[in-house]
Amino acid sequence: GEAKSASPFAVRVNSEVTGLRPSFGPAGTTVTLTGRDFQPGDSFSLGGLPLAVTRRTPIQVTAVIPQHANDGFIEWTSSDGVLRTSRFRFSVLVNPAVLALTPASGPAGTSVVISGEHFTPQSRVFYGSRPLATVGRIKPNELTVIIPPNTTRSDFLWVKNGAAQGRSPRPFEIVFPPRIARFVPATGAPGSDVKIFGANFSAQTRF
Repeated sequence: GEAKSASPFAVRVNSEVTGLRPSFGPAGTTVTLTGRDFQPGDSFSLGGLPLAVTRRTPIQVTAVIPQHANDGFIEWTSSDGVLRTSRFRFSVLVNPAVLALTPASGPAGTSVVISGEHFTPQSRVFYGSRPLATVGRIKPNELTVIIPPNTTRSDFLWVKNGAAQGRSPRPFEIVFPPRIARFVPATGAPGSDVKIFGANFSAQTRF
């Protein structure tokens, strides 16, 4: 004779991570994990910090890199409760911080020192959307650029480390040199009052 169990025997299948994209980015980056046999109870982490899963199928998981994460290999805990480490490493890009511009204003073509944090030799600088060449060696907290000589408008300075970026607290202000068109009277004795007509005068203009 034969007997049948009251419930079926459940075969436990462990999931596996077989791909990761992208493999770098700042905290908050959405990544896609590909693999097989992902289960509803699988959890994922980076350096012990959990990844928030936003979408899940048996072969693909979408998740978000957590704040304060560091570089490391993607880990996951499957249905058997064992923590496993994948062969896929995620590099966390730190957002550069732009703290100050010296000077904060000047004519087009001004040399500006950008002070901040997390600058690297690969950092790229932009005036608005226009790329700028750096002058001299880039230090971790300082770099120098030249404001485009033909620009006519004020704009923010951006420092970008790949997908990570930081913006100046305020735009660099383009200052146009004063221009004298005429003065009245054209002649007079010492001490005479003279009206000067022109453009780009300010409270700081001195004659």
